[in-house]
Amino acid sequence: MREAPGAFCRPIPETLFARVGPVYEGVTARWNEYLETLTDEQLEFANEFVARAAAFNRAQTESLRRT
Repeated sequence: MREAPGAFCRPIPETLFARVGPVYEGVTARWNEYLETLTDEQLEFANEFVARAAAFNRAQTESLRRT
């Protein structure tokens, strides 16, 4: 029998990070190096851009789920 969407067991964040965190250490370091090169204005734009993109994607996903 299939479980309803969202009915799965959610991992504890600390446990999840302990399992997958090390895989992303190199990527994290590279992003941190890049972000250090940006000005405050560039970071503000990037934050706004990502926030809006997430909102657009969320709205589209919700719309598709209703159909």
